[in-house]
Amino acid sequence: MSKFKHDLLLRLIKLVDAVLMTIPFALCWYLYYSDRTASPFDQKGNLIVVLLFLVLFIIFGRIYDAFMMSIQQISEIVYAQFLAVAVSDLIIYVQQNVIPELAFLEIGGPILNRKRIIVEDEMAKSIVEKVLKEEGLDSIISVEFYPGGCSNLKKYTILTFARTNIKSQYILFDGDQFNELVPDFDLVLERDKTISYYRDCFQRIVGMRSSTMDWGLDSNPDEGRLNEEQEKDQIEKYLLFYRSNVGFLPKVIPEDIVYDEDYLRSICGRHEFPILNGTRDSKEKLFRIATSLGISIGNIEQLLVRQFVIKKEEDYQTIARLVHMIAEQ
Repeated sequence: MSKFKHDLLLRLIKLVDAVLMTIPFALCWYLYYSDRTASPFDQKGNLIVVLLFLVLFIIFGRIYDAFMMSIQQISEIVYAQFLAVAVSDLIIYVQQNVIPELAFLEIGGPILNRKRIIVEDEMAKSIVEKVLKEEGLDSIISVEFYPGGCSNLKKYTILTFARTNIKSQYILFDGDQFNELVPDFDLVLERDKTISYYRDCFQRIVGMRSSTMDWGLDSNPDEGRLNEEQEKDQIEKYLLFYRSNVGFLPKVIPEDIVYDEDYLRSICGRHEFPILNGTRDSKEKLFRIATSLGISIGNIEQLLVRQFVIKKEEDYQTIARLVHMIAEQ
């Protein structure tokens, strides 16, 4: 056999070896890990991850002499290839699971531009704080309650953040504030982007009329001098921030998220559980229960939040996904 054919066959065997070592990784990735990473990929992204593993294995295989098949013992080749696989796996794992801010914490560095979630009531703050702590994200995300309700947040807070392009601030409204998703304006024809279109979008999504907002336009409506282009630009900036930095908690109000009547009955003990007929919502139910037991509603809410975190049911998972998305942005 000529030297050229020998070298070609040897290179082909090395390539087949690398592909065969990648197949188990690809199976594990597609069948298990791809849907469980912090930020799942689409099909193209999953393929890139597998190809990245292949490239890493080849690189580290060359570093550890894992392909020197003609001069090394089988045990040495197996050991070298195990090292190449282990290092490649570790790099893929770290790349998919480490949030940059948490990496700074691990090395003792400060977190710059710490993210903040703003909520519209104290109960929502308590729930989100407990989920952040349980998910290990409380060191990189803080939670604050802004008094004034959702209208105050919409009219002033979000408007300020959108104008100044602040990306580290997030708003989590109660579920009753969700109306519809913000459209992709890049898919809207330019001729359809009229001032009426933007005003209608704003009202349908935010639940407020554009005319109630202080857009700070260079105009004077009393004199008939309008600046519709500025208004369109301001509305679009507002809605783009709304799409990327505004989220919604599950259920209508936070009390609905944690309300667990079976658990409440169990902690009542020998006390008679109050009749809840005619109550409007879970908040009123908690008030009746607290009054009947003679304890503060705040204590009952804290017990419910703790039980909510322990059980980790669907609403917990929804909030956990929300805070992880915020941490990874």
